[in-house]
Amino acid sequence: VYLIRVHNQIHYSLFGTAPDTGGTVIVVGKDGYLYEQSYVKLYNTENRYPEEDLRDIARRVRRLQDEVRKMGVGFLLVISPSKVEIYPEHLPEERLLPGRDQRTSTYDVFIPMLKEEGVELIDAKELFVDWKKTEPYPLFARTGTHWNYISAGRVVGLMMDRLSGQLGRALPSIELIDVKVDRTIYGADNDLGDLMNLWTRKRLAGDQYHPVFRRSPGDGERKPDILIVGDSFCHTIVDVLNKNDLVANTDLFYYFKRLFDSPADEFGTPIRHAELDWRGDIFKRDAIVLQLNEYWLPKVGFGFMDGAFEVLGGPAAPTASEGIENRPY
Repeated sequence: VYLIRVHNQIHYSLFGTAPDTGGTVIVVGKDGYLYEQSYVKLYNTENRYPEEDLRDIARRVRRLQDEVRKMGVGFLLVISPSKVEIYPEHLPEERLLPGRDQRTSTYDVFIPMLKEEGVELIDAKELFVDWKKTEPYPLFARTGTHWNYISAGRVVGLMMDRLSGQLGRALPSIELIDVKVDRTIYGADNDLGDLMNLWTRKRLAGDQYHPVFRRSPGDGERKPDILIVGDSFCHTIVDVLNKNDLVANTDLFYYFKRLFDSPADEFGTPIRHAELDWRGDIFKRDAIVLQLNEYWLPKVGFGFMDGAFEVLGGPAAPTASEGIENRPY
């Protein structure tokens, strides 16, 4: 371990390069910013999905929304942003491909379709672009790949407020009232920095920005039971929900492959899809939230919609839908 860290530190300090982690490839940007290479690649990539397939997926999301709303279950689709889309100014110049400004991404094509179809949508990328212009604090940690607790918490507050309107009762919610600055790293805020395995990996993270939220109790009725289906950005959402006592229960279907069913559940358990009780459990929740980072568009639900429509009856998945495993590089 000692020699590895010495090797990594020399290469980072002298040449500004990241070590080979054996998995995640890290791009070292300006001002100490770190990015995942896969997100950087997508930042330079045109949409390659047929528009008719994207339209079919948008209609399927609306159909699922309508079906669960008939059962009195709240529904939201949350699109989380990619760090490089919000902070591209810290990318190395050589990582910006010629013609990047003329790119039309899958996000650019698909999100308007979701809105046109009337999907209950929180487009956090759109929010982040606005917040970046007016707010003094960062929305991503400098050495992390996920949204930080400030921005994720603001999205959680919007989620709870939107679900309150759907369910016809005021759910507990939170409002950002202050930000504390120190050097204490929370959660995944230094996940890329840790992967660098440097002697200075903690100092590299720099100042850390921690939100202070004001909790509103709602109307005094029971706290909601929410099922969340999504990617790694969901872990911060679930952490914020639990730490601020906003939910009675939150199960996370992680990539619709593993179930995280308690704050103490570190690794999750494999989901046995054939044993899921859709009508007696899943459709009995107060709300279902599908979350998707723009990197994964248009893979909404990671197969969850297919399972739901097997029970509810509905259209087969189109060509570009949830069966896609990899980005189209």
